[in-house]
This record gives sequence, C-alpha cells and structure tokens, in this order.
Amino acid sequence: MTSSNTSGSTIHPYTREMAMIHQVFRRESRLLVELVQDVRPADTARSRILAEHWRLYSIGLHAHHTGEDEMLWPVLLPHLDLDAEQVLAMEAQHRELTEGIAEVQGLMDRWQAQALPGCCGSFSDSGSTAARPTGSAVGARPLDVPSLSGRPPPASSTPRPPAPPTNSSRPSSAKACRRSTSVTADDAPTVHTSS
Repeated sequence: MTSSNTSGSTIHPYTREMAMIHQVFRRESRLLVELVQDVRPADTARSRILAEHWRLYSIGLHAHHTGEDEMLWPVLLPHLDLDAEQVLAMEAQHRELTEGIAEVQGLMDRWQAQALPGCCGSFSDSGSTAARPTGSAVGARPLDVPSLSGRPPPASSTPRPPAPPTNSSRPSSAKACRRSTSVTADDAPTVHTSS
C-alpha cells in the first residue's frame, strides 16, 4: 500500500481508494445486469458492446482481487488475531465466485452473437449471483481495512512489486492479466474507512 507523508504527521495507508473500488465494482455489476435486461432482441450491436464491457469489468475485478489475495492479505495475515478469520473467509469467497464469473462469461459469449432474450434472463440470474457476496461471514460482517492495514508489518515482510518488463517484451495488458491467473471472484464485502 502506498503512503504519503508530506507534512511530517503520522503516515496512514491509503484505504479510501479500496472502499471506492468496491463501490465501483458493485455499481457496475448492478448496472450491467440492468443494461443487459434492456437490450432489444436481436440488437447484436448493443450486445457486443455490453459483452465487451463485461469482459473488461471481469479483467479489472480479477486484477483487484488477485492484488488483494496475493499482495495485501499475505502481508497482513501474520499480524492479525481475530481478524484473520475474516481475511481467510474473503479469500475463500474470491475462490468460490470463480464459477459464477465463468458462467456469466459463457452466457455473454453466446448472448453477444444473437442477443436472444432467453440468454438475457439467464445472464440476469447469473449476473446477480456472481455480482454479490455469497452470504458468507464476510458478507455479513464488513472488513475494516483501515484498522487491519493501519498496523504496519515489518519491512522485511513487505513484498516488492516485480520490475516492469522492457518495452520490447511487454505483452498487452489484457494478455498479461489473463496469463497471470484466471478470473477468480466478484465483489468483496463493504470496506469501511475512517476519515
């Protein structure tokens, strides 16, 4: 997590952005379901646009949750007591939603070609399921990231980001995202921030 300290005051990790990105993912998943429901039968121009929106949404979501699961939680987990259960539940929730994301992608692939109403209804059901937490303990109890991330781990446990590839070997961002791991989850629970 990046911190800023230009005034000499106590350094706090940026957690407001984490709350905002969760709100964005929730809003976009809800709006995408509504937009798909509003597409007229056989309007393939519109269905292709929305299918591409879903694809980009799921790549962003994947990158976000992969970042949480691979970079944030492993650093915080050794320094937590009771909150560790919550972090482990969130990681499990990310894994559980893999099937929902894959199901929606399959429906979108079929739907974009013909924009048939039957697929639209299936997407709405699957999209609603994939877009919301699965009712686990994490969904019922919001994760308080500022209190978790406000406890700095030892410098030796902070992972270093990989060096960026040179321009000659840089793959497209979509390919790089897909190559790193598969889409693993949808939205995480609400994150509370303190002002």
